[in-house]
Formats: sequence, structure tokens, C-alpha cells
Amino acid sequence: MKRILIIPHHPHFKKLKIRLAELAKFLTKDYEVYLLDWRSASSRYDWVGRFGSCLKDLWKLPKIYDSQQLKVIEIPMLHRPLLLASFFNSFWLLKILKKFNIDIVVNGSCYLFSLPGSKTFKYVFDFADVPVSGQKASFDKFIEKRVSEEVEKADYITASSRGLVEYIKNLYNKDAFFLPNGADFERFKEVSLSDVEQVRTKYGLDRKWVIGHIGYLGAWVDVAFLVEVYREVKKEIPQAALFLVGGSSQFDGLRKKFHDKDIIFAGNIDSGEIEKYFLACDVGVLPHKKSEFQDLAFHIKLIEFSVARKFVVASHMEEVKRLSLPNVLIASLDKKAWVDALLNLRASLWDPLWDKIVEDYDWRKIAERLKEIVGI
Repeated sequence: MKRILIIPHHPHFKKLKIRLAELAKFLTKDYEVYLLDWRSASSRYDWVGRFGSCLKDLWKLPKIYDSQQLKVIEIPMLHRPLLLASFFNSFWLLKILKKFNIDIVVNGSCYLFSLPGSKTFKYVFDFADVPVSGQKASFDKFIEKRVSEEVEKADYITASSRGLVEYIKNLYNKDAFFLPNGADFERFKEVSLSDVEQVRTKYGLDRKWVIGHIGYLGAWVDVAFLVEVYREVKKEIPQAALFLVGGSSQFDGLRKKFHDKDIIFAGNIDSGEIEKYFLACDVGVLPHKKSEFQDLAFHIKLIEFSVARKFVVASHMEEVKRLSLPNVLIASLDKKAWVDALLNLRASLWDPLWDKIVEDYDWRKIAERLKEIVGI
């Protein structure tokens, strides 16, 4: 049985669905799958928390354990300084490759791990998003250099969006395979009506028309705009409620600023429970501010809302337009346009034929696509 090592772009933990970690679960039927995991310093919102996470990773003892048919590996890991971290982490990574005789590596980390140039394995380098943030010049330059190096080493390059495929071609003159994000369709089927009712009851959403945003409330999400839209909608639909599921570095401030009995901030939810929350919404929203990062991102929640047979109103983003999902209505971040869109969608009905369109984004099919690309 071939052995595959998965290095996600972000550490895998239960509050988030991470692209390669989700994909890894659907490779375990035919392959022995190892998943590299570490702590997330970036999810800690204060200096002490970040330093603590980094220190715990550095002094961690190597270990391996089973989780959801995956073999999760933890190793001592350094986050900073960047150049030293790359060498330190690569030293431990090489030990893993040799110890477990890895046949294939799928690497989504743009700077923490450098793969050896001389290799005995097939190497897939995966782009989950645009790798540079555009905020810190020295950090971006380091990442650009590291990504360029990994792109040259890779036997195959995969990208989560068609926009990223073009981005890679333009920047690196390399061909990449489109490997989209997806959803676990079976998990949605396992959710019962009572499961959904429990979520709605827990948050006071019974007999409400629920406008749902599910995902991290980062700076790219225009929460203030969404609240304005919701308040206008509520004038026409008194039973409307705004349901915001996901964490934020400004969570307490947002909840205080937009305090309202029908604006519910649910916070972080275990990823194993999240399907219930998509099904508990009546309509989804994606009010993201325009940027290159957002334009080229494949927003996984669009697929999850679609599997739940929900309509979505999304702001103008290039990859959202490329997807052309029939249940997604694209509108500029204009209050009247969004209010009209939401009011119109209330009477819209799901066409069962759309299920066939969405089926292509089942993680099972995406895993088969990866196997075709790599020839495994």
C-alpha cells in the first residue's frame, strides 16, 4: 500500500475544515495517509498566546496517532525566525520521509516546510490561496522566494481555483491542475430534521427566516454592511434573523457593537457539527470585500450551502463568477441590491436538477481527481 504524506496550508484542528486535511480523509480507502499537524500561532490574537503556541511546537516530542483513519504526525517545529525555521522544520520532515518510506507528498504550506531537491517520492505542491498577504513586504518576499523554490521542485502543481491556475501560469510559467474545494455529501445526508431543529432552538431561531454567514469573520468580511442590509430586510420580514457562525479576532467587539436579539453571534463551532448549521439557515450570505486574495479564492462555504440546498447572495468575486452556481446570486456591495436580492430569494425554489451540478464537488470525486493527476 502506497504511503502519502499530507502537509496542509494550515494546521488541522476541530474548529476548522482545512482543504488538504479534508481531502486526506478520502484517500484512506486505498492508501496509508499521514497528516502533518502543528499548533496555529496565527489563531492566537495576542503576543503571549502566539509565543506560547510557538514554544509548545518547538519543545514538542515527536509522536504519531490515529484519527479518522489518518495517521497524524506531530514533530518539533519552529515558526520564527523564518529562514532558520525552514531549515529546522525540513530536518524533521526529512526524518519522517525516511522513517515511513513516503511515496507521495502533497504540500500546501507555502513557507514552513521545504522539501528536499533530490527525492524518492512524487511531489505535489498545492495552492489553497494566493500565498502572499500583501501586508508585510519582507514576509511576502520570503514567501515568494520559498514558493518559487517549491514550484520548481514539484512534479505536479494543484490549485483550488481556476483563477489560481491562471495566477500560477502568469507568475511561474507553470501549468497547474484545477483541484477544487469540496464538501462531504454523506455528512449532510446524515443530519436529521431534529438535529437542525435543535440548532435553531438553541439560538432562538424557531419560526425565524435565518440569514446565515458561516465562516471566520476576518477583516475581509463586511459585517457592518451585512448588518445594515439585515436591518432593512427586517423592515419587510419582521421574523428575519442574522446568524453569524464563526470566530473573529474582534469577536467580543462585534457582538457588543451590533447587539440585537435577532443578530446572533454563535462563535466557533466544531467542524464535525457544522453541517447542521448550514441546514439551519434559510439563505446564505458572502459579503466579502474585493481583493486579489478574495477574487482568486475558492470559498468552500459556497459548496456547503449548495449541498444544503440553500440560495446564497455573494459579492462580486472572480472565482465566484467562474463557478456559475445556479443558486448563487452575485451583487455588488450595494445595500439596495442586497436587500432586493434577499427579498426576491425568499420566494425562490430549489431545482432538483442543480444537485447534479453540485455533485462534482464531493470530496470523494476530488480525491479521485488527485489520484488521476498523480497517477496513483
